[in-house]
Amino acid sequence: ERNIGVVLGEASSGLVDIDLDCPEAIRMASHFLPETGMVFGRDGAPSSHRIYTVSDCGRSSKFQGPGDEGVLVEYRGTGAQTVFPPSVHTSGELIRFVDEGDPGQVDHDTLLRSVQQLAAASLIAHHWIKGKRHDKAMALSGTLLRAGWIDDDVEDFIEAVCVGAKDNEAQDRVRAVQDTVKAIDAD
Repeated sequence: ERNIGVVLGEASSGLVDIDLDCPEAIRMASHFLPETGMVFGRDGAPSSHRIYTVSDCGRSSKFQGPGDEGVLVEYRGTGAQTVFPPSVHTSGELIRFVDEGDPGQVDHDTLLRSVQQLAAASLIAHHWIKGKRHDKAMALSGTLLRAGWIDDDVEDFIEAVCVGAKDNEAQDRVRAVQDTVKAIDAD
């Protein structure tokens, strides 16, 4: 009759919850986040919590979209709490494990960088509008390449965005990276 709340961070020997608050982040999580054996969620948001053990786990950080778009992804560390299975979400849905294994072990900087990239990809995927996706792939490719990303990393990022946006033309978007490389090389 009561929920189970776990205090995260230092109080729990470094447990960190990556809370995926938007559908795009849930769909793309495996593209960005390290593997973990402890994953849970509810029917309305399956696999929306991924648990890690992190040395020097750090404090919590929320990554939000602009305006009233809300939270995309949350890094819950020291000072945060998460409701664990077999609790009941405020929606009335049962919170249950998808994977009930051990939390993945990762260092703070690696996990935070992964969460930051996932949040950025989630925001882009949310605005990956049909009819303009090819142009957006070209613009995003150019931006990332000029920022010093290598081709393969840009292709992986754009492919993940396509997964998040449910874009069934991912091959075209990934090909846009090589077209952009050629255009940059030709100045």
